[in-house]
Amino acid sequence: MDNKTIAVYAYQPDSTIIEQYILESNSQKIYFLHFDEYDIIIGKKEVEYINKNNIEIIVSTCTLDQKWLENRIIELGVREDLFKCQIWPTFYFVKTDMQMKAVRNIFYENSSHTNIKFTHPFLCFIGRGKKHRCMLLDELQKESFLDKGLVTFHDENNYSKVYKWKYYNGGKLHIDDEYLQNRTSYSFNEKFFQGFLHLVAETDEIVPIISEKTATPLLCKRPFLILGAVNIHKKLQELGFLLYDEIFDYSFDDEEDIEKRIELYLKNVHAIIFSEDLEGLYEKIKEKIEFNYNLAKNFARSSKSVPSHIKEYFKTFPHKEFPLPGDEGLAGIFNNFEDNEEKFYFQKTYRPEKLYFHYAEINYEEIVEEIKNKKPKRIIILGEIEWQPWATKDFVNIVNQYDIKVTFVLGCKESGLIKNYIEDLNINNVNVEYWPKFYFRYSTPILKTLPPIENKHISIPFICLNNNPHIHRCFLIDKIAKYNLFDKGVVSWADINGFVKNMQFDFEYFDKKTIIDLDNMASHRGSYVIPKEYNDVFFDFVTESTSNVIFITEKTIKPLIFKKPFAVLGYVGINQYLRELGFELYDEIIDYSFDNIEDLNIKTEMFAQEMIKISNLTNLNDVYKSLEEKINYNYNRCLELSKDMELPKEIHLASSLFLTNPFIDQLGCLARYKNYNFDDCIF
Repeated sequence: MDNKTIAVYAYQPDSTIIEQYILESNSQKIYFLHFDEYDIIIGKKEVEYINKNNIEIIVSTCTLDQKWLENRIIELGVREDLFKCQIWPTFYFVKTDMQMKAVRNIFYENSSHTNIKFTHPFLCFIGRGKKHRCMLLDELQKESFLDKGLVTFHDENNYSKVYKWKYYNGGKLHIDDEYLQNRTSYSFNEKFFQGFLHLVAETDEIVPIISEKTATPLLCKRPFLILGAVNIHKKLQELGFLLYDEIFDYSFDDEEDIEKRIELYLKNVHAIIFSEDLEGLYEKIKEKIEFNYNLAKNFARSSKSVPSHIKEYFKTFPHKEFPLPGDEGLAGIFNNFEDNEEKFYFQKTYRPEKLYFHYAEINYEEIVEEIKNKKPKRIIILGEIEWQPWATKDFVNIVNQYDIKVTFVLGCKESGLIKNYIEDLNINNVNVEYWPKFYFRYSTPILKTLPPIENKHISIPFICLNNNPHIHRCFLIDKIAKYNLFDKGVVSWADINGFVKNMQFDFEYFDKKTIIDLDNMASHRGSYVIPKEYNDVFFDFVTESTSNVIFITEKTIKPLIFKKPFAVLGYVGINQYLRELGFELYDEIIDYSFDNIEDLNIKTEMFAQEMIKISNLTNLNDVYKSLEEKINYNYNRCLELSKDMELPKEIHLASSLFLTNPFIDQLGCLARYKNYNFDDCIF
């Protein structure tokens, strides 16, 4: 690394990568820019390295308590003479403002929030379960307040399973606020404005912090009360905000006992619930609300409250040979400030030793030109969304000419066929990394954002979805036509690109001109479009993307998430591989012996016989119930695999580089970033 000064951002992914990043940097100064978090994480090896080499570190987080942060750094083992810290307690006003504009939140952009009539006395939105949040829910239930307001409890970390509830049952609570569709706190609808008092259950009950949970009602002109650290409202006053003491009693704020604090906190809720004039109360504090809104907006769009050392680091950007991971995001923050005249945009720059490209937008002609300009030592083709490696002749020639090592990352299981493909490319220095569990991480959260399927009124024996007419699907659709199974279940055949016309497949029973479109799926062409018929289906006969290698995609994830029994038509052993991954097969009703057959004609004949067997079942709902324990087990196993941290080496490394690009969120399986544009990466 060329720079003698580096920055480590809070959202960098893996501790081992951060450790490697620091140890290999040869830096004399390290900025820990953890302003997204109140805490700082520095590993033991990193601390030893910092102390041994007398490296100056400068730390910034968003806590409101600088003394706590200083003690925390000492607790981690960093020598006191080596660190400085400055807090950025108003950071989340910046982030919340930027994020709500980024997701085009029309309710935030529209300044006339007060026109919406209050339909509920209070609102309380909770995402992740934590002790103080569960205590609040418990007490709301005890006081019979829970059904009086707009309350959500998504419990995304399943904390409710370990918390000992006294009054509430611990179940998840959802409302139609669009959170389940978008999975972001920054996108919401009019529900957010229909509750008068916003009960903010902040991030921590010990360390004072203002997150988006508090910043949002301030920026949206909503009355609020915070359940967080002791004296959190006093901290707000120190920042210049006004309290609404005309209508709220803040005596709970300095109570150190959390149970008593919640008890006093809820007295305010009681008063609001039994108020007969919420609009009148709003008018009473409207002047203060406007003042607080303007102050919050000023924090969001002015650089005045940014710590001086962060400003100092930003000023180094024009002199950098290349941006460090996370620098582009910090530049975006400064560019957002209205009082910052020194706008700065990194040009598209690559590290000279490596170039990364992704299959989603790959253009080998452009890559060849990039190689000529940069002459890297390595090329990494991130192709985890596909199974087959490919390259143009010009690409092969230039990587061989410059003796460049090429790595393909593929989403399939290791295979001799892939080795043959690689050999046929004639690249002198090449290797392959396999990521067969990629789609569990990528597709599961996307499918989880779709409306759930209840599976209560099953009336259709099976479904079999087919888009591109790969060879194994051609064999199967011919068998389906042979046995007249189109009328027995639901079958799609969406050859909208006319691939069959160019194939030499000899259909014996099926008219290859036929298009079978379900709920306009063919016109939508979406891998995550669920046909309406899927709600009523018992069994999913999955035809995977290829019969050449074991390659599991969203097609297999779909029945796992939507709780359908299934069998997969793909490469030899694909169902057995699912068993090896910990899933249970439905061998009570399906003979999976087709899974071991290589001959596609025989294999699809056997597969079709299983379709016939399922189509002859009676009492489908009873059969489903008999399999429900296994179905639920497979669902939970799929969720476990969606968090699997066993990543290919190059994906680990790539994730440490692409920190300011949505691609890293693909690696983290955040569904809202599924439409990323890899070509805009700063590497």
